[in-house]
Amino acid sequence: MEKYKIGKEVLKEVRCWDIKGLTLRVIRKDDGSLPKIEGYAAVFDSDSEDMGFIESIAPGAFKNALKKSDVRALFNHDSNIILGRLSAGTLELKEDEKGLFMSVTPPDTQLIRDMVLSPIERGDITQQSFGFNIKTDEWKDLDKDTPRRRITEVNELFDVS
Repeated sequence: MEKYKIGKEVLKEVRCWDIKGLTLRVIRKDDGSLPKIEGYAAVFDSDSEDMGFIESIAPGAFKNALKKSDVRALFNHDSNIILGRLSAGTLELKEDEKGLFMSVTPPDTQLIRDMVLSPIERGDITQQSFGFNIKTDEWKDLDKDTPRRRITEVNELFDVS
């Protein structure tokens, strides 16, 4: 878990965990079109690793954020390596019954082929993550060693990575 803060206000949280059975993949077609990277940046009702608390995401948590956020697909949350963007039409995001699905058409550059596409195809990169801030959440078991947090609504979605 990472948090980026200014003063006492949390501006951005980042989450990444293994999403079993929902593999990140590169899709290549024989028609000469650019490859796409597809997978789930988040999965509903799936427990995170222990971050001092266990977290899950409620179905529909991204619905309103997707309407107002100009999300970017980044490599390792690095804003210098942009793979795609909603407003440019190179990133598609949707909520389905499993979670937050993304499909991005990255730029056709040697850097992206070497650092992103090839490692995904080899199975070296298997995880996805997202950067966000919270509008509403629910906490329980605060008196136990491992409290539980359920994200019910994301305020803004900054990036998928």
